[in-house]
Amino acid sequence: MPDSSPASRLLGGADLQELITLGYLYLLAVGIVSDWVYYRHFDLPILSYSDALDVLLSPLTWLEREPRFFATLLGLVGVSMTLVGFVRQVGARRLKALQSAVEAEVERTEKAKAAVRTLTVAQLALPAFLAFSGYVGYAAGAGQSRADDMRQGLLRPDHQLTFSDGRVLRARIVGNNSGFVFYVPDSTRHVVISPLRETIVALQRLPASSDAAGAR
Repeated sequence: MPDSSPASRLLGGADLQELITLGYLYLLAVGIVSDWVYYRHFDLPILSYSDALDVLLSPLTWLEREPRFFATLLGLVGVSMTLVGFVRQVGARRLKALQSAVEAEVERTEKAKAAVRTLTVAQLALPAFLAFSGYVGYAAGAGQSRADDMRQGLLRPDHQLTFSDGRVLRARIVGNNSGFVFYVPDSTRHVVISPLRETIVALQRLPASSDAAGAR
């Protein structure tokens, strides 16, 4: 018996497992491309330091870092999905009306069906494209800006790192995942990679006044 759930109807008959798979692949694509675009400005092969969970959670970490930007992006995604959905509903009502017409209207009915199928795909594809572009675009801009500041010596420390051997270091953290932290030590112009579990025992956020000047 065909699945009549809303998700199935929206995807033209796709079952829940296919929907989950598509969502998983989409999150992987957003995470991989956004992280690669950002970290390439620091010449970091980020995929060598990330596992699948890091990549899947990457869109959420970007949302946490810049909530206003990505809240605006998600609002735009929601509006676009609603607008396309409205047009789709109009097409669906027209299709229902045409389906009750006489045989002479068969050709018009088929065209209406094709239009509704196209709008069904667009209702998901357009918001997905907007979200993807937003993440990638922001990652590119943020990575370029911070890398330029690093090379010019303008990055200011925002954390104090305490190492397992007792050393304490002030640095600007440019990124992290579940296994590694990527940081620029104070008064340097290069990125250092340290395993979180083996070497770093504490990360302390510095007061805003310590890194406000010149921080970006």
